[in-house]
Amino acid sequence: MNGFRSARWARLVSIAAAGVGLAGCASTSGESFGRVDPEPSRSAAPETPPAPPQPGVFSASRAWGHLEALAAIGPRPTGSAGSLAARTYISEQLQAMGLEVLEQAVEVQLSDSDTPLDGVHLTAVLPGDAPDIFLLAAHYDTATVDGVDLVGANAGASGPALLLELARAWSEVPRPYTLWFVFVDADEIPRASGGTEAGFLGSRGLAQSLASDGRLERIRLAVFFDQVADVDLQIARDLRSHSVYRDVFWQAARDLGRGAAFPTTYGFESPALGHHAFLEQDLRRVVAIVDHRYGSDETPGPFWRSADDNIAHCAPESLETVGLVSIEAINRIAKTLRKIDRFVRSPLDEPDAEDPVVSEAAEPTPEVGESAEPTPESEPGAEAPSSAATPGSDAASTGSQSEEPAAGEAKPAPEAAAP
Repeated sequence: MNGFRSARWARLVSIAAAGVGLAGCASTSGESFGRVDPEPSRSAAPETPPAPPQPGVFSASRAWGHLEALAAIGPRPTGSAGSLAARTYISEQLQAMGLEVLEQAVEVQLSDSDTPLDGVHLTAVLPGDAPDIFLLAAHYDTATVDGVDLVGANAGASGPALLLELARAWSEVPRPYTLWFVFVDADEIPRASGGTEAGFLGSRGLAQSLASDGRLERIRLAVFFDQVADVDLQIARDLRSHSVYRDVFWQAARDLGRGAAFPTTYGFESPALGHHAFLEQDLRRVVAIVDHRYGSDETPGPFWRSADDNIAHCAPESLETVGLVSIEAINRIAKTLRKIDRFVRSPLDEPDAEDPVVSEAAEPTPEVGESAEPTPESEPGAEAPSSAATPGSDAASTGSQSEEPAAGEAKPAPEAAAP
């Protein structure tokens, strides 16, 4: 029995390695979320709305239009009139797509204030063939910086702009998994204001809420976006992200000719982003897509939390690159998970005739409680990040991450209700 189990598990790992790590994996109908518009858009959004794109096609001009609209609101700190305006804009755009928008209140109590801040997360759900969840998140609030009119074109507008266009594109095509688009509030509250806050309070509240009622276990993949519109786009290769899923994004970027925006020059890094809140809740299937070098090759860069964080230092091509790469990478991950789900959950006495791997052998499936997703340590190409971080990177300076997190269990759920 143990021999059969080992053989089956080895084949499961080979499926994952072939499906996730394979370069140039083509998206197929029924197992893909959408397509991308290959034509870049350099100019700003026109005054009149652009013509509707083809169904399921990512439009860089529409994403850029969302960025412009959010940046035009001005500062959007949690609890402000700007925050309400941004929330209204995001809700109206999602509702125009025919999506229901769910609001979740989050109360943030600062240690240096007796008055809590009231934030609001927004979530739109696109049901898929399976109830398991792919969560895509970005914060829409901006920090408060004394003496700075911080419009947050990159930090606070680019992530939501990207999510809005991804939601529109994916709302028009079949989806193998359920998609959550989560617009997070209260993540940009400064930690240097005399308080002792740990940061990313909005994401922490969201993660704790999902963990408390068991919904965190339904998430098969969580991707967090921030600062994705910098003219000189350099997405950080995050040390804390799931190593296999993270590498799918980098491979997709290379295959699509966008590798310059997903460089490996700086080695592994540890950019601060809301995904840390989910890691704290033991969800390891997370990927951070963030450029934390804004305006220079230094971290965080001179434009970060400054008046220079404006549309003049952003570009529609950067939104296009991240949108294009994200669609391709998420399609590849979904395709692999579909294979794993069919392989693990298929009845032993009725092998799937269309799946030659399952048809070849009828070893027992893993028992309940065994992982249905391979861990980075068990897959070809998993790196040892403790020695890979380059001098001067956050990982090298802190020395706190000795290894990359393993994948968690993949558990089916009867339904995928939004937060």
